Parts: sequence; C-alpha cells; structure tokens
Amino acid sequence: MRAALVYELPSFDTGLFSATEFLMSGGNAQLLIKVAEQSNIVLKFQRVRWHEFTAVYNCSTDQIQSAYFKLMRLDDSERLAK
Repeated sequence: MRAALVYELPSFDTGLFSATEFLMSGGNAQLLIKVAEQSNIVLKFQRVRWHEFTAVYNCSTDQIQSAYFKLMRLDDSERLAK
C-alpha cells in the first residue's frame, strides 16, 4: 500500500489542541480541528464512501512517523477495496 500526502497541518503546540469534529452527511464530510490561539482548521471531503479512525495508541510507529500532523491518501489499500 502506498501513502501519498494530501495536506500537512500547520504546526502547533499539542498542548493547545482543543477538539476535533468529523461530520458526514449526504456523501460529504468535514473535519474540524480546533486549536487555541489559532483559526479553526477545516478540511472538506466530497463523495466520501468510507472512513476509518484509529486512535494514536493503536497505531504502529511507522504509521505515526509517516502521517503525524498530515492527511494521507492510501493507494492500493486492500481494506478500502473491500
């Protein structure tokens, strides 16, 4: 499976992280990231068919190193194909 960078989040002190919201409706989705002392980060997605969340403590070191503070696209994913 190949991973491709889609978006890199702006740098911020993780102590300033406030909250996230992921909303899906009608095949579209929005990820809202709230950080104190910064404008909200809003990522919008169209034609969403599937998503999966994995908490950081369940991720491997490789997953974190390659994708921390980044939105990644997974190409040739067997799980996505299913």
